[in-house]
Amino acid sequence: MTGAGRSPAVSSFEELTWREAGAATDPSVTVVLPVGSLEQHGHHLPLGTDALLALELARRLGERRPVLILPPLFYAARSQPRSSGAAREFPGSVGLSGAVLTRVCRDLVGDLLQQGFRHILILNGHYENAAFLFEGLTEVAGSGAGARCVLLNWWEQLRVEDVAGLFPDGFPGWEVEHAGVVETSLMEALCPHLVRGDAKTDDPGTRVRSYDVFPLPPDAVPPTGVPWRSTPASAAIGARLATVLVDRIEAVLRLEMEMPDAGGSGGAAPPPVHRPDLGGAAGTRASGG
Repeated sequence: MTGAGRSPAVSSFEELTWREAGAATDPSVTVVLPVGSLEQHGHHLPLGTDALLALELARRLGERRPVLILPPLFYAARSQPRSSGAAREFPGSVGLSGAVLTRVCRDLVGDLLQQGFRHILILNGHYENAAFLFEGLTEVAGSGAGARCVLLNWWEQLRVEDVAGLFPDGFPGWEVEHAGVVETSLMEALCPHLVRGDAKTDDPGTRVRSYDVFPLPPDAVPPTGVPWRSTPASAAIGARLATVLVDRIEAVLRLEMEMPDAGGSGGAAPPPVHRPDLGGAAGTRASGG
């Protein structure tokens, strides 16, 4: 798996030979599929932000444990207006129907399991993907003997205390934090060359709704695609949050990938899981994606 000059902890799937891919079926290796979207993220962030963040988090996870990273999935579920800054009103926001994404997930994971990969992490950076990825995994996750699959939305790993200090007036909710302080800060830390720092914007007061309207009212579309604020973001904030996220993702994998198989014998009981207050800041429905 490592090869000459290759990191012993992280490899990119598309760069392997077939023999190296076969060696990577070792149970100590976690296959990671970063999933995101192609959608607007304001004037300052690229269309691929959701997938790029998932990919960079996967790479940093590979500094902690052996991972094999699949090419990120940019083509994913269509954006919903309330969780994306009305993304589909802007050029460049393209996606798949949910049914297609379900089949893509089912077929990719099914092939991986059939070829002998046993530990698979779907690292999702786009809210709209979650339910369809779940459906795809449900169809195939039991087909590999001894296999474990984890579907993880990165924003759900942040706790109230992780973000409270960023919002002195209270956390506004992930729906309006799209391309806001958290995502922008993460991009500044993980992909700084892709951030147009002088193009950050704050929204003048676009109407925020707790429901959907068809067709979308014009006053529900933020002028720049940023429904809240991006100017307070910084690379320092992003570096701190990235470390927190990789810590939490690694803890999930230690718990779920390294525990004994159900019904097996031996091994210590898994540690208790901290459950964040889902009614608080970081527990609202939509992602920063």
